[in-house]
Amino acid sequence: MIVKVKKIWYGGDTIGVAKVSLRDYDVNEALANNEKLVVQYKDMKMTLTPKQLETEILESSVFKSKIGKRNYKLLDYEWKPDKLFSAS
Repeated sequence: MIVKVKKIWYGGDTIGVAKVSLRDYDVNEALANNEKLVVQYKDMKMTLTPKQLETEILESSVFKSKIGKRNYKLLDYEWKPDKLFSAS
């Protein structure tokens, strides 16, 4: 499963750590299917395994949807992009 994000941010309880926020329903879908979640930001990507999705949450916050009536959580993970290897 691939999720595109528009920003990486710093702050909160873990100052100085780059973070990415994911909606709980994206995380729950990946967990339900026991699949990795690939987070894409610009030309970088980060892959989270189901175990990482469950255990590496830094913070979570509840938000009210502007469009629907359903609330959702943003789950914050440390942004650790996958290493790029060049074929030389």
